[in-house]
Amino acid sequence: MKVALVIYFFTDVKGGVERYTYGLAKGLLSKGIEVHIYAHKWRISEPSLPFFFHKVPAMGFYTAFKVLSFAKNSAEMLKNEHYDVINGFGRTYYQDVYRVGGGCHIEYLKRTHPGMANPFWRFFIMNNPRNAAIVSVEKRTFRKGNYRKIICNSQLSKNEVRQYYNVPEEDIEVIYNGVDTEKFHPRDRGRFRDKIRRTYGIKENDLAVLFAGTGFERKGLKHAIDTAALLRHQYPVKLLVTGKDSAGPYRSELKKMKMPETVYFLGWRDDIQAVYASSDAFFLPTLSDSFANACLEAMSAGLPVVTTTSNGASEIIREGVNGYVINNPADTEGAANKLKTLFDEKTRAQMSENARKTALEYSAETNLQKVVALYEQIVKMKQG
Repeated sequence: MKVALVIYFFTDVKGGVERYTYGLAKGLLSKGIEVHIYAHKWRISEPSLPFFFHKVPAMGFYTAFKVLSFAKNSAEMLKNEHYDVINGFGRTYYQDVYRVGGGCHIEYLKRTHPGMANPFWRFFIMNNPRNAAIVSVEKRTFRKGNYRKIICNSQLSKNEVRQYYNVPEEDIEVIYNGVDTEKFHPRDRGRFRDKIRRTYGIKENDLAVLFAGTGFERKGLKHAIDTAALLRHQYPVKLLVTGKDSAGPYRSELKKMKMPETVYFLGWRDDIQAVYASSDAFFLPTLSDSFANACLEAMSAGLPVVTTTSNGASEIIREGVNGYVINNPADTEGAANKLKTLFDEKTRAQMSENARKTALEYSAETNLQKVVALYEQIVKMKQG
């Protein structure tokens, strides 16, 4: 089988969609599939892997132009080639399979821009050149004839696609994200737990709650900090924050709240496995995530997860068994009450075990098998 994967930036060092695409590409190679990468740029840690790279021209100096030019140029390049399957990842409209990795842009704007509730401000937000370009490409992506199958990584994203673009249900396959269950493993606690906790002065009886994600505002860091503020006077809680974003505004707010020793900013960590291993729970009160893969990584590492219904990963969480789900990211009191239960060591140990069991059901290999099965279905559809 000869497969083309289409993505603006092909890399394994940043971004949920990017890292997923890279992992899938490696998995396809392991199945003996020839993999061609259509990207504007790429940066990978294993350059010896036998991918075939095709440079897609795109205007990189302005987001609207970047989105439109990459979609147009990748389509023109692919029309002149023959592949058994073309799989698009993010803002493309010429493919056999399109994977929805970040939900629909209109829904994202509704959840992250309060002004969307006001018709006046909604007009200006929607007609911002960047947003207009993204929505324009999305409309073409989901137009009948521009795909054969749509992959959604959660029921949440499936519902969005059905709501905004009226895609027939039979055209959509829900395939949950997969995780490398060997890379993220509870056994790492023995190697890393004490070292990192000592570095930040975290005591053994402290509950180290991890927040990990790029884009602190969308991921709900303010709500995570406010939740820690509710707990800190009665419970020994420490909030560890890692990800790519500016910590400056949050540090200033923490000084005003007089709680700098409750929240620790670790910056971007290449050794994220070690950070999971040093933590006791994972908390992501995100405003919008079709499926935050960090939740699945945390569960694979044995961490109970507390997140929101705005996160597709909430669909694999069983309340009080392997984690908790809150309806509103701003419900800090509700989140605090969930986290309180994890101060009980026996409860936490049982939920940790259950989280790991759940992650084993969503391994990267399981995800790969389902995607390859869909590719084989596409090949048969093409053969008539």
